[in-house]
Parts: sequence; structure tokens; C-alpha cells
Amino acid sequence: MAEVTSGYFDGDTSSAGDRLRVYWEIRSQSVENNTSTIYWKIYPVAWEAGWAEVSITSLSRDNTNPPTWIYYDTSYRRWRSGDYKDGTFTINHNQDGTRRLTLSAGLKYDDLAYHEKSSSWDLKHIDRGLSRILTPSGIWKTGQVYIKPGDNWKLGQAFINTASGWKRGI
Repeated sequence: MAEVTSGYFDGDTSSAGDRLRVYWEIRSQSVENNTSTIYWKIYPVAWEAGWAEVSITSLSRDNTNPPTWIYYDTSYRRWRSGDYKDGTFTINHNQDGTRRLTLSAGLKYDDLAYHEKSSSWDLKHIDRGLSRILTPSGIWKTGQVYIKPGDNWKLGQAFINTASGWKRGI
């Protein structure tokens, strides 16, 4: 699956032809903290009479047990054009910078039947590599090197694995 920065899924269509959409996008990513801040929005689409006979009861993430609630509401109401619920949450990425996001929405329809819809995406990878090493002379001296863990070069320490163990510099 391709890495993405936004996505959506639609709930099932009610008998009146109404449905709710769950939309999300990455608002920011932190290389230092290895996290993404996700903006989410739930809103009605494809309704005939200006209001929708469908209501969001819950939105959770990552298929955890118990659920990790993003939004929870036990009331049932009709949604009108322009109605929406939204918010943000922050999630940690795996140590290698990858992250799979799963969102699950619990929906009630005009017949008050409960339906659950779920979808998953691979989020944009956060660069975790210390892959670029630079020394002013091209030779390690006194163990000082510069590393680029994100967008900024930082002074680091160079260690060499020798036959007698790890040693600082050459």
C-alpha cells in the first residue's frame, strides 16, 4: 500500500440515501518525537432532504481493545448540511518511522440499526535514519562527526566497532 498524507471513507448508505464521510489528514509530523498529528472530520454527504438520517456514535483508531476513542456520542440526531464534528489527535510511529492508521466509525441509521465501518492506510514515513555522516576533512578525528537525524545537522559522536570492542573515533 502506498504511503499517504490524507484519506477518507464513507459509511454505509441509509435507506433514505444518506451517508457520513470520515476524512483525515496529517497536519504535522515531528521527526524529533517520531509522531504525526492527525486532523479528522466527520460530515454528511449524499443526502436528499437537506438533513441526513444517519448519526455518528463513535470514532476510534487502531483496533485496540478497549477502543481508543477519538469521538464518542450516544445521542441520535439528524445531521444538516454544513454539520460536522472534527478534532485532532497525535499518534506515535514505529521505531523505523512507519505507521499504519486504522479508523473505525460506529454509525446509527434511520432504522436505528448500528453499523461499523473501518479503513486503514499507511501514513507518510518519518525519516529515522542517521544515514548521512559528514566530517569536515572526510576523516574521523577526535570522534566528532555531524549527523542529520531530520532537517538539521547536529554534532554527534563517532564510534568504530573494532576487534577489541567499540572505540571512539579512529
